[in-house]
This record gives sequence, C-alpha cells and structure tokens, in this order.
Amino acid sequence: MLTVKATQSLLKFMRAKPDQDPPVSTGKLGPWLAKTVETYAGEVIVCMNEATFLTVIFPSGYVNLLVPQLYDRTYDLLRRIGIPEAVACTEVNHYRQITFTRTDSQRMLGVLNEIGREIQILLDIEPGLTLQRLAEIERSISQSLYGAPDYTKPVEAVRALLLS
Repeated sequence: MLTVKATQSLLKFMRAKPDQDPPVSTGKLGPWLAKTVETYAGEVIVCMNEATFLTVIFPSGYVNLLVPQLYDRTYDLLRRIGIPEAVACTEVNHYRQITFTRTDSQRMLGVLNEIGREIQILLDIEPGLTLQRLAEIERSISQSLYGAPDYTKPVEAVRALLLS
C-alpha cells in the first residue's frame, strides 16, 4: 500500500477524491507527494518521496496511468542509482495499491515546490518530454542536496533506507 499526498490542483486534475483517513504506506520509503508542474515543454507530474526526496517525473498525459507510471519510473530510478534488483522489486511491489490524500506538511510541500522549480528550469532550458530526458533529470535531482536544515542527497537517503 502506498499513500500519495497530492496537491489540490493535482487531485482536481485527476478528478480524485482524497482519502480522509489514508492507510500507512507499507514500503520502506513510505509516502510520496505529487504535483503538476507547467513547463514550455508541457505539463509534467512530479512525484517526490517524503523520506528521501527521491523524485520521478512523467508527462501529465499519463495521469490516468499514474499508478503504473509511479511503479515503473521508481523501479527504473532505483536500479539506475544502484539499488539491487531484488530490493527495488520488493519496494515497488508496495505500489500496486495506491491511495490519494491531500498534502499535509508545509515543509514537504516547500521541498516539492523547490524540486518542481528546478525541473521547470531544466525543461525550459532544454525542452523535451522524452522518457530519456526525464530520466536524466531524475538522475540529476537524485544527486542534488535538498531539505534544509538537514540537507541530504536523495540517492544517499534511499541507499540508507533500502540497504540497511
């Protein structure tokens, strides 16, 4: 089970009714946050893991496929950052059932907005919503520092959670 804490605009875009009492996420990474981001290249959906700030991106045209997109994009990114196949599979298998609720943390929303702005800039500088381009941006973000006051690189936080 995975809980995705979505912004009001994404919930509206998806026509999703938020769960008022969402279950606890069962994977080691825990819940994710999600929002839409407008760029010159087109609108994207940005999903950020709450515990690690690991971020996956996909075109908003895939909104009806958000569950498989989050599953596939997360698995691919985990493998690209060196997480063993068995560990990545175990984690994303928790994503087969997803519930949506509203974002509840201003701090987490601030980090999500910061990452969203970075994605917006990167896609505006070099437009292109190909999966390869989005994968390059995901990889770049996984190596960046986020989350004042305890700045951390998402790749290091993911490895600490999944490989401990």
